[in-house]
Amino acid sequence: MSESMGLTDFFAMEAGDYLERLDGLVSKGSLDADEFLRVSRALRGSALMANQQVVAAAAAGFELVAKAIREGRQAWDARTQQAVVRAVDDFKVLVRRLREWTAEDDERARTIGASLEEVAGEAAAPTPPPAATGGARARALIAQQGATLASALDGAATAIQADPRAPGGLNAVLQVMQPIRGIASLMDFPPLPDILDALERSIGEARRQPRPPAELPDALRAGARAVARVAREITASGTADPESPELAELVSRLATVMGLDSSILPIESLFFDDAGPHALEPGVAPVAPMPPGGPQFVAQGEYLQQAADAIERGRSAPERELRAQGLLGTFRTLAAGGDGPLAEAAAALGRAGRDALAYGWASMRTAEFVALLRRAGDTLSGAGRLAEPRLATELGAVTATLRQAVSGAVAARRLTPAPAPPEAAAPAEAAPAAEPVAAETDGDPPGLVGSYRRYERLLTALGMGTPSVEALLAGPPVLPVAKPAAAPPAAVRRAPAPAAAPAPAAEAVPTAAEVPIGTLLYDGPAALTRALSLREDVRRVLESPTPDTEAARELVEEILDLVQLGQARP
Repeated sequence: MSESMGLTDFFAMEAGDYLERLDGLVSKGSLDADEFLRVSRALRGSALMANQQVVAAAAAGFELVAKAIREGRQAWDARTQQAVVRAVDDFKVLVRRLREWTAEDDERARTIGASLEEVAGEAAAPTPPPAATGGARARALIAQQGATLASALDGAATAIQADPRAPGGLNAVLQVMQPIRGIASLMDFPPLPDILDALERSIGEARRQPRPPAELPDALRAGARAVARVAREITASGTADPESPELAELVSRLATVMGLDSSILPIESLFFDDAGPHALEPGVAPVAPMPPGGPQFVAQGEYLQQAADAIERGRSAPERELRAQGLLGTFRTLAAGGDGPLAEAAAALGRAGRDALAYGWASMRTAEFVALLRRAGDTLSGAGRLAEPRLATELGAVTATLRQAVSGAVAARRLTPAPAPPEAAAPAEAAPAAEPVAAETDGDPPGLVGSYRRYERLLTALGMGTPSVEALLAGPPVLPVAKPAAAPPAAVRRAPAPAAAPAPAAEAVPTAAEVPIGTLLYDGPAALTRALSLREDVRRVLESPTPDTEAARELVEEILDLVQLGQARP
């Protein structure tokens, strides 16, 4: 539990304050369960932010007790009060020993957590294995506990699908996870620690919501596959593949659960690139605002610096992205804002940082993201020593650079054309005959103007030239008569009705009378008169609210045929 002096000291001070507030709450005859739950969560969150994992796991016991009391599963009687007061006192002793922490303190913290779980009526966590001192022993423990955790993750996914409101499966996962975290050399077997941290964050995010995200079961199953593979590889060779497909899938699934969906574009990208007005301020999830003062900014700054170092040390893109996702809680806390110029600048940084994670820029440009994290960490670490306006200005410059980079990446992704569907790549000769006029009508305005534009394109496509009033008043145009490929027949025969069986003497059947073709077709002036009579039909079709292009095409074809017949016979 070795951390930087400033961060550990600040956590000890903050945890001491939370424990004093808990002491005041549980010492009364009646308990405010809501306030008890809120302070307990704050204590565990502070421990997680300071990377005090064992302390955070023990602090989770206070949350379990608060929930049990608030939900009526546990009464606030003398026995419960005595157990909780004793746990608070023991916790104060642990916090004072943060600088001299030993393996015995790990055991004391787990004992406190187990006692609180028992008070809350939860199943006691499995007894953690002793710290592994040798590589072979640690690998054997990882193999055993990894298989158990993978099974618990798969079972939790099934339980959530059956009943999304049942928390038992998630509680079981957190309990099974504790023995693996008790392995002293766990940090020597990446990416297992990052997977455990990411799963715990996602489960915490799901438990904070009224209903777990729909993507949570798939994420838990992806976690089961990733944990199982990592445990097998560590057992076999002592190392795990940092770029396995199982790990990449887990990163993607967890990002969706955490609300970091890069396929969703920010609403700001839909506005014109001008002075606005646009979206005045993006929304953020409601979280408790940071307490006033400078120490919290110093702690946040040190944490950002440590996170930047951890991301930079990642051996692969999935490892680095998992560690970057861990900053989501920090950015949310910063985005909650507060009073004063530095708090407002920190809130803007929190929103920009969350966008960098959500829209994928942090994973695409890791080196630049890490550099900006360090700059922001250095600036926040100066709180209390330098003037707030100066720090706010420096932090604003970091935020502006981050926003500009993210906006550029989002704009480039938005302007990238989507790949054509598979059917669009089919050979041209295999495509059906196109209708060139109908394909160009989508952008026309409704009403008479759009109808005239479509009519103009229709005439042009059919070779009738540009329409004009003069041409209309001049009468039907003189069109060249197409020469037939062969002489047309002078008459047509009426075919006899098909018989059920061939006649025995077909020669004896009298032939049908021949009918001249002129009796079946318009010709001469009659054809021209018929062509002019179709004018109103064309207008009615083209000026309708939803013009029928196919009907208009058929009318024009009929007009051309009639004109041709009228010209063929003077």
